[in-house]
Amino acid sequence: MLVDAAIIDQQGNFLPADGETQGELVLRAPWLTESYYREPEKGAELWAGGWL
Repeated sequence: MLVDAAIIDQQGNFLPADGETQGELVLRAPWLTESYYREPEKGAELWAGGWL
């Protein structure tokens, strides 16, 4: 599969995909951006724990 998706809480903990629990959708894939255009130093903020 080319895209991994997960749901996390505010602390970055993974949540179950049970259709009821709410959280933030995060993705990782080889083609996602590595940083902001013209602001590469902010790239680490995008990729918390390896997820975008």
